[in-house]
Amino acid sequence: MSDLTDYVRRLVDIPSVTGSEHALAAFLEQDLRERGFSAILQDVVAGRQNVYAVSPGVLPRVVFCTHLDTVPPFYPSSEDEEHIYGRGSCDAKGILAAMVFAARALREAGIHEVGLLLVVGEEVDNMGAITANHLESRSRYVVVGEPDEGALRIFYYASKLFFFGREKSKEIPLTEPAMPAHFGAQMRSFAQRLLRGEDPEASGEDGLNALQVVLAAYESFATNRVVELE
Repeated sequence: MSDLTDYVRRLVDIPSVTGSEHALAAFLEQDLRERGFSAILQDVVAGRQNVYAVSPGVLPRVVFCTHLDTVPPFYPSSEDEEHIYGRGSCDAKGILAAMVFAARALREAGIHEVGLLLVVGEEVDNMGAITANHLESRSRYVVVGEPDEGALRIFYYASKLFFFGREKSKEIPLTEPAMPAHFGAQMRSFAQRLLRGEDPEASGEDGLNALQVVLAAYESFATNRVVELE
């Protein structure tokens, strides 16, 4: 059994159905402290806490973020030659374990501007993520872990926008040609700039502006009216 496999199974064997994440949060806070991180528990509601961990005295530029809670019911871990089983092994304790090991590997390589944010309530109301917005320490980048058939999802502009609803759908042509599918080059560029301490080609402000456009498009589709942006 590898160290990572063992760690995944340890996480899976701690029940953390939404609303009962405290035991897992307490374990991770202590475990991350023992791994050299400065870790805190952030209260969300009574008996439920997010875990936030950074290198001591260092503000993170990148935070790995995923969730502590699982859907019911709990059942413990097991494994065969290929897979780990148990509640949360995919969504999202396997991801959580990989993020902890990645953050530790980066610190061992001398890259200390990395943190971990592990939130409660993702399966129901996202209360943990909402509360995490009040953390004093903010990173420039967040890598969110959520299972999606093992694929890396990157949003990009194409020649058309497609909207699908329960009662109707809409196709909106764009004037620009489709972007090439060069995700590998995009990720290499992002990582290289990050390691050099440089800003990415697309800034956080660019991302916020794009999000506002997408939200306006959803609102326009839902209300069948023009939504103006400032």
